[in-house]
Amino acid sequence: MTTPQRSRHQPEGIVSTLRIRETPRANLTQRYTALKTITSTMTIGNTIRATLTTLENAQIENARAEAEWIAANRLGTTRAGLHAAFNDAIDASICLDIDSDARRRASREPLQYILGDVEFCGCRIEVEPGVLIPRPETEWIIDFLQNTISSAPERALDIGTGSGAIAVALASHWDAANIVAIDLASAALRIARRNAKINAVTDRTTFLRGDLHTLPFLDENFDLIVSNPPYIRSADIPELDPEG
Repeated sequence: MTTPQRSRHQPEGIVSTLRIRETPRANLTQRYTALKTITSTMTIGNTIRATLTTLENAQIENARAEAEWIAANRLGTTRAGLHAAFNDAIDASICLDIDSDARRRASREPLQYILGDVEFCGCRIEVEPGVLIPRPETEWIIDFLQNTISSAPERALDIGTGSGAIAVALASHWDAANIVAIDLASAALRIARRNAKINAVTDRTTFLRGDLHTLPFLDENFDLIVSNPPYIRSADIPELDPEG
């Protein structure tokens, strides 16, 4: 396989990264060793450019912004922070992590799963494969309830809570409300409880296993019942865009 030639304007770090990418059979140790040898020439800026190339080659929309989000996530900073440190050296292991994340995104894995969380109504909601990503449209439910209900409900029920986004958002916005949230998936309940802890609402949220047909309580009254279940037919799922 022909190795790309470096132009006068192409940073050495990017060329070295491209060479590693051309050997997909190289194991992680080999790739890490190769990256380690160029640590002194790899900068945050070079890494972002290499990530951008990977995403552009995969025809990812908003590739520039996503390349920066991926890098910022691994570096524990913001996009603004990246630009402030554009010429700073970057550790080889972080380069490897960013490269791995870029490859995942190039394969059309949703960015939110790669970053690990999403903002929802001012709350940080962690997500992972197996749990639906809260969509921006779902925030309309919270906005509608806040603008429609004059006083906070004492008890509310969220059916099919998934990541717990709605339950956590309601508890965050209504200090006096107690939210009961149910879902059939144990993995979803685990993540929902974690999101309640992240957003400091564990004292006012309860997560139980159940669904609309098998409510996990016999006789309880709620002032508000909310649900945003999946609205796509199972038969249509294989035809959907892989990013949902």
